[in-house]
Amino acid sequence: MGLINNIGHYFLYSKGIMGKITKSFVSYYEANRGPVYAQMHYKKSIARGRSIKLGLQEVKKKWPNIDVLSEHKPIFIFSAGWRSGSTLMQRLVMSKESVLIWGEPYSHARMLWHLSASISAITDDWPETDWFVDQHDLNKLNTTFVANLYPEIQEMKKACLAYIETLLEQPAKERGFKRWGLKDVRLTIDDAFFLKWLFPNGKFIFLTRNPYDAYRSYRLTRSWYNEWPDDPVFTAKRFGRHWRLLADGYLKDVAEIGGILVRYEDLCAGKVDIVELENYLELEIDPMLLNKKVGSHRHDDDGVPKYELKMLKNEVSVVAKKLGYENLTPIKRSEEKCF
Repeated sequence: MGLINNIGHYFLYSKGIMGKITKSFVSYYEANRGPVYAQMHYKKSIARGRSIKLGLQEVKKKWPNIDVLSEHKPIFIFSAGWRSGSTLMQRLVMSKESVLIWGEPYSHARMLWHLSASISAITDDWPETDWFVDQHDLNKLNTTFVANLYPEIQEMKKACLAYIETLLEQPAKERGFKRWGLKDVRLTIDDAFFLKWLFPNGKFIFLTRNPYDAYRSYRLTRSWYNEWPDDPVFTAKRFGRHWRLLADGYLKDVAEIGGILVRYEDLCAGKVDIVELENYLELEIDPMLLNKKVGSHRHDDDGVPKYELKMLKNEVSVVAKKLGYENLTPIKRSEEKCF
């Protein structure tokens, strides 16, 4: 009996010591890394990733009956980076009818991206249901816990729509244009999902160009930003990563968006069905504009240094091959049909 008591006392003593050690270790660990429960939630969030598409899926699941939308048909031209024919397509769309296509409005400030990115924060556990104002008795707000008190999700959608209409639609109408749109070289397929949510009747054109040729043209500038001032695009590697992100997204989700994918090379070679493009956009365009070159840039016919080309290939080769791009096109700029 005495032996049993001694063993019991030993285990109780050991448990007490180990408990103190464990508590001390956890305390030290959390002091450096934060609470364990918070880290678990953080890891879950990182694993999910920042995705507007996933955020919109949560919105549609939680609030399936939101009826805030626009009946208008803006035209959105998404280009996989710079020097890929977005300005040519912009002018083509504006060639005959009363359409104003804004050109990269407020560019590296990325105003539209910051607006659309807010949707990516919506997950299965945020925001909580009882944070919305209509869940409360409005006559008792002064006696209710209202540290988190949100307008309803339809108000958020209205605000997003009003922002874009005020910035882009109203100025176009005030200047006599019947339709409007924008072309951009930074927006991703995620941004297209956001714009499709707001403008379900919108038209989406996704442009790609051989990334090796696009970079050959771009490298003479190499002074632009994806987002100023923290994300410069000064190198072949960064240019390639930007191209890959955009082009890969276009390939994967163009059908779900209901858009069309156009290769710059096909547009210049007359391989794009202009009538089909007109039917999709619901407007007339002037194909003769493809023969009119506007603006001029210095060009480097000597190609891209091998070490830069290698860095670029490491970033783009897998996606580039899916689009039929293997290497630099051996054509001097003076021989190109359009630019």
